[in-house]
Amino acid sequence: QPSAIDQKPMVPAFPPMGPPTIPHAPMPQKIPDA
Repeated sequence: QPSAIDQKPMVPAFPPMGPPTIPHAPMPQKIPDA
């Protein structure tokens, strides 16, 4: 659900050095806010 990610872009489940799906990732590919 992309809506859940859009509402919580800073979810603790996704650290800054986590998967490339987080807004804090150096290469965001699946970020609605990218």
